[in-house]
Amino acid sequence: MKKIAITLLLGFICFHGFSQKTVKDWSEMEDKKFFKKIQFSTTLHHIKKLAKSPDEIPKLDKIGILGFSLIQPTYSTRSGNSIISGAITESGSVFFADIMYDAALISIKQEIQNSPSSIIEPSEYLTDEVKTKLFNETIFEVSKSFKWTMKMSMRLRASGKRLSDVKGCPDELKYVVVSNADPKVWRAVGKLAGEMDLDAVLVIENHMGFNGKVLTLQKITTSIIGPNTVPYNEDSKKYYAPMGPLKGYLEGILYGGTEIVVPKGSLLLATFKKEKITSMHFDGIGEVYSRLVTETLKRTQEEIADLTK
Repeated sequence: MKKIAITLLLGFICFHGFSQKTVKDWSEMEDKKFFKKIQFSTTLHHIKKLAKSPDEIPKLDKIGILGFSLIQPTYSTRSGNSIISGAITESGSVFFADIMYDAALISIKQEIQNSPSSIIEPSEYLTDEVKTKLFNETIFEVSKSFKWTMKMSMRLRASGKRLSDVKGCPDELKYVVVSNADPKVWRAVGKLAGEMDLDAVLVIENHMGFNGKVLTLQKITTSIIGPNTVPYNEDSKKYYAPMGPLKGYLEGILYGGTEIVVPKGSLLLATFKKEKITSMHFDGIGEVYSRLVTETLKRTQEEIADLTK
């Protein structure tokens, strides 16, 4: 009885919170409130210390969409002999990824149509069999050091055991995670961008939550990653990192990345009853992504401009 009461109370708290802030509410906020919890990161300093001419400064004319991933960390809690875990299926995650990506793509393209940068889809940059084969075969692996860090972090925070994440990504894109946090990932992503003859690629990651009754959006990461525009130089070896995920010449660089926690920590996307969707709340989701991508692009362009000073 006590367990049931706690569950009902948590459900009331969740829905009460959602009634205060929706995706639409967030999408319409003024900039100061919308970007209140945004963080920006870049590794362009690796280029700044080695660039010898304006030709070795990155540009952002042609940006290809590479990844739009849904990540749902799942945990199990042991009660007696049973294990309880809440997670939507892989196919369910792909279903929601498609809805969110379609809305994002339309809004992003419309928002930046008058800017010097263009956002193109894989169908527009996979122009031959060699590129297509490389794109399909490339897998972005997380470094051992980052896996260890995440494992320790989850062990401290979670009351239950961390299970495999539920993953979702549109079929035409790549599943990419921790693209602005793990050097092994962003250097591989940037390398692929160069091999695709792109100035950079765009990666969007969505952190979700699901308890069996409600699906929520919790955090969005937006990264612009490109090739190292400074060619490998034997004479510059002393400037390359001697160990770890940064060891040696960096084939790819995180030009700019933003991470933002949604208002109140979570926003309602869908409700469920008996494993069936009873409602969906995606109104305004496209505008959210276009604002985040535009802001990431603006901050990245500012960082690139600083390289010439």
